[in-house]
Amino acid sequence: MQRPRTAGELQQFVCAANWMRQSLPEYSRISAALYKALDRAAQVAGSRKKNQLSKVRLEDVNWGDAEVASFEAVRTAPLKMVPLAHPNPTMDVCLYTDANQDFWGAAVTQLPAGEAQRPLAEQDHRPLAFLSGKFVDAASRWSTIEKEAYAIVEATRRLEYLLLRPRGFRLYTDHRNLVYIFNPYATDGTMARYQADKLQRWALSLMSIQYIIEHVPGDVNVWGDLLIRWGAGQVTEDEHEATRVARLAVVERVSSLEDPAFVWPSETEIKAVQDAVREAAQALEGGQQADERELMVMPSGQVWIPADAEDLRQRLCMIAHA
Repeated sequence: MQRPRTAGELQQFVCAANWMRQSLPEYSRISAALYKALDRAAQVAGSRKKNQLSKVRLEDVNWGDAEVASFEAVRTAPLKMVPLAHPNPTMDVCLYTDANQDFWGAAVTQLPAGEAQRPLAEQDHRPLAFLSGKFVDAASRWSTIEKEAYAIVEATRRLEYLLLRPRGFRLYTDHRNLVYIFNPYATDGTMARYQADKLQRWALSLMSIQYIIEHVPGDVNVWGDLLIRWGAGQVTEDEHEATRVARLAVVERVSSLEDPAFVWPSETEIKAVQDAVREAAQALEGGQQADERELMVMPSGQVWIPADAEDLRQRLCMIAHA
């Protein structure tokens, strides 16, 4: 394959490579120089349409050694492309994420059930997908913990189809504070308020996903550490800290209706409560019994709930205001 001579040829090459990016670890990093060159060409052409970009020669937009090296890295990347496995519902799914100052990356793997408890070097991971991206504009000025958290949130959003499992998935991060931030039962008083608020909003966006979050030291975060290392030493029990998280937020605080212990009111329960205070119901001024449901109703047609049935009243109010 010849090197591109015009911005139009470069755009065609980048678009073709983009179709394979989920199978190419570190795609965002190795292709960054090409995208920058394409942006410079688009400014010169005043458009991103191929026919306009084809009029711009790359040598006129500072095409140099860095861009050539980036082109060669992307061109040869498919030769080392990682074969992706087919999702197996009987296997455990793992999500590894990592971020540095400029880029973030994520990898989803699966391994036979029970192997996650083995030393990392003995685990048989089979890759399902890779993701990567670059921090630009305001995101480039985020703190380290915000960038690490964004990698998790963005990966779970874009790879939700792989992560929604009945048994959940295992999430690995080398940033210890995220173990506590994404654990609603823990607190961290060392973080700025605006950062904590942002991270909690991100956490709430993932409240429907079940997972186990685990801290793994950076030198053994072999999948998440920019997705370039494929093996590491054994992780000791002292280094490997896990916290079981059923949901990313305290469900009772978000919606009590999702609490497994919540009992939904039924007509049978309401009728039983009314029967327990039948005399009071009959003495209710204007009260009458609905023939089709056999429930005591108010003159306005509303079902009558005895005043002393506080638990039933509270549950009905929770449903009405959900």
